[in-house]
Amino acid sequence: MNPKLKMEKDAAFIIGIVFSILGGVFLALGTLFGMFLGEEGRLACIVFVSVGGVFLLIGVLCLRACRKKQRRMQKLLEEGRYLWGEIVECAPNLQISVNGRHPTIATARYLAPDGTEHLFQSRNLYHWRPENGGLLHQQVKIYIEDGNMDNYYVAVEELLPSNRAF
Repeated sequence: MNPKLKMEKDAAFIIGIVFSILGGVFLALGTLFGMFLGEEGRLACIVFVSVGGVFLLIGVLCLRACRKKQRRMQKLLEEGRYLWGEIVECAPNLQISVNGRHPTIATARYLAPDGTEHLFQSRNLYHWRPENGGLLHQQVKIYIEDGNMDNYYVAVEELLPSNRAF
């Protein structure tokens, strides 16, 4: 059974949606100004189409980056190549604040057979707090790409009681 990954609605995804919608609206308005106002609306048409095109491009690029990240994580899950690691730390991600609260990041440690220690961080956990229950010292699956330990996914959702990881 291959686990399915839910679409993560992070800031880039929301920005992509907003910019794509605004870009489409500005392009439509610019086109309408050009069609109905003629020479008087030429400057408005150029401005609206230019701004709309830039907004739409930014939105599409953000959505594409989110989709690429999602596909990469889903590919890791489907391939099924994983290591077992131990969660050694659960700490707030101080770089992000949502309504005055910081999401939690779990850090997992994997000891390679040659004695090398590798640390892997989970994605942001918005609805789970360390005080809700201990993840420390539990074993977790770390999905990796063959030959590339930099492309990984820590499956902490399997350890969470409510399956709400974001």
